[in-house]
Amino acid sequence: MQPSNAELNDLILRRKLVSITRENLSPNSQQGFLLSYSPELLLVRYVYDFHLDGLLLVRRKDITAINNGKTNQFQRTLLEAENLLSARIFQTNHSLDSFSSFLGGLAPNQIVIIEDETPDASDFYIGKLLSVGKKSIEIHEFTGAGNWKRNSETIDIARITCCQIETNYIAFYDRHFRRTN
Repeated sequence: MQPSNAELNDLILRRKLVSITRENLSPNSQQGFLLSYSPELLLVRYVYDFHLDGLLLVRRKDITAINNGKTNQFQRTLLEAENLLSARIFQTNHSLDSFSSFLGGLAPNQIVIIEDETPDASDFYIGKLLSVGKKSIEIHEFTGAGNWKRNSETIDIARITCCQIETNYIAFYDRHFRRTN
């Protein structure tokens, strides 16, 4: 069941660590701190293996559950004990009106991960964001081996189920390209 605005507000205000389930897209839940939301989207400070790992933007309509159970509560105390929960990580100024507004507010050429998660055939894109329109975005992708693809890819906004920025995965590639270009 999708959480109400009141439930989301409470989780944000109390800075609860939660697990987000999107059963129709993935068998695995994603853990993080809710930062902000709109009628369409939810912005999360992603937590992966006890590392604060960037921002994750997901569609609210895909969420089937948000859990703040005993495991999340305990793991939050572990993060707190490691002094990882500064006020800075809970701050955001991103526009969440749409994927277009969020992506359009990023720095030029920022590396992003865009996903179209469908049970049949998921698409994963990583690369520099070149342009953002109301109906599509253009991204210059690179391969896992760090090779830039010849042509850019145009992605229909309606296909996007998830967007990631500032993750450790992205940061390693970004540093690689800064060193080699």
